Amino acid sequence: DPTTTDATTATTDPTDTDTEGTSSACGVADGDYGDCDAALGWAFDGVACQLRSGCDCGRDCALFFPTVVACAQSCAAAGECNEDKLVGTAIAKDLELGGGCDSISTCGPDDPAFADQLLEYFDALYGCEADGFCGGQRCTIDAAVEVDEALWLELCAASLDPSLGEIECAVIGP
Repeated sequence: DPTTTDATTATTDPTDTDTEGTSSACGVADGDYGDCDAALGWAFDGVACQLRSGCDCGRDCALFFPTVVACAQSCAAAGECNEDKLVGTAIAKDLELGGGCDSISTCGPDDPAFADQLLEYFDALYGCEADGFCGGQRCTIDAAVEVDEALWLELCAASLDPSLGEIECAVIGP
């Protein structure tokens, strides 16, 4: 008698993942999950974490996470990073491990929830302020910093969240 596996009956429960991002249960979830509209969870598509829907998670149940943050942190811990979203401005090179920045910031909507969202990835923020160039607000993540391994992990996790835009490293002068 064949059985089906879905997110509620899977032997590996997709919600039993470490939401702090220390799990390395990250892999590309590219299965055919059926034409149903049920939200299955967040899964890595090879570039970013995406909310996936379908009838069941098939063989990929262990690759699904309950939140985008859990997916992004776990995948960053497993070495995934969308470096195309980690860019340099002014005279800075693109963000890289060991690189230096006068400031690291990102643009977002003029909504207090945006800063809360960033705090899911970063230990602290220097603040957010209205910025017409951004079309909302610019939030400064760090200032006068060398990108060490801990910050790189945070940056990579944030780069995997599809709702966040580019994260910019600015260097103003030599």
